Amino acid sequence: MPLTETESKLLIALLDGEKMYITELQQKARVSRSAVYTAIRKLMERNLIVVEEMDRFPFQRFIKLTDRGKRIAELLVEIEKLLIKKS
Repeated sequence: MPLTETESKLLIALLDGEKMYITELQQKARVSRSAVYTAIRKLMERNLIVVEEMDRFPFQRFIKLTDRGKRIAELLVEIEKLLIKKS
């Protein structure tokens, strides 16, 4: 099953750092909060991201790419470059 636009945006946004808070990821990818949570669930099911939860206050969750997710995100960036490249 292909990635949705939101899923692709999240993967690409995660390439810039080792891990991100969900709110930071939402802002960087410029997608709605509900879309982020739906996409996170689907990306986890595909083993493209992992969620790490802090065990103390403020109990925030970090999102980071798996090795597989990183490779796919890199390919997405390459595809975007090819699409915008002028012939």
